[in-house]
Amino acid sequence: MLEDNIKKTEKKSGSPTQKQLEYLKRLATQTGEDLNKYDISTFDDASRTIEMLQKKIPPTEKQIAFAKKLAAEHNFDIPPEALQSKAGMSKWLERILGDEK
Repeated sequence: MLEDNIKKTEKKSGSPTQKQLEYLKRLATQTGEDLNKYDISTFDDASRTIEMLQKKIPPTEKQIAFAKKLAAEHNFDIPPEALQSKAGMSKWLERILGDEK
């Protein structure tokens, strides 16, 4: 029924979960960000802040080395967005590795 689909896609506007808050603290430590400058008062606000902070964490040296190896083997370039963040690199690697199967 349409109402059921709407309910499933509604955004959560309640308080952030304890897991979100703990993860936000870890991300803030990793990125050097001050969480006080962000509105994380709702579940949705916390989710948006998590996504934004994840984009500030650079890819690991292992990710970069693996990406370079794959790029050399398959003769293609690593996209700039993959080199900007750990999350971007993970997404790109997942796509590339999924294409190999």
